[in-house]
Amino acid sequence: ATQFAKRYYRAFVVVCCASKHVDLAKKIGADEVIEYSKGDWKGSCAKYREFDLVLDCVGLDEYWEVFGREVLGSDGKYIALNALRHSLQDSVKKLNRDMDEEIE
Repeated sequence: ATQFAKRYYRAFVVVCCASKHVDLAKKIGADEVIEYSKGDWKGSCAKYREFDLVLDCVGLDEYWEVFGREVLGSDGKYIALNALRHSLQDSVKKLNRDMDEEIE
């Protein structure tokens, strides 16, 4: 997502990640990297007002509180990929249950 945003939209990309991923985030082109395990990561993110897009790969409610309410611009979009994964998993489980019922 970082490389796509940089290449096709010439976006300024801020990545919030674990310490072990900082070098990778920089290598793939992040303009700013915030380590959530060090200090006040919420405050560090909040200094970048008006994000156009937040791509949340973890999907925790506390991230929505920070990104969705505090830093997302008025026309900005918040996408939680983890929420999509859980939704897909729930759909597959339901499909499997329905198929099991048809077989019986």
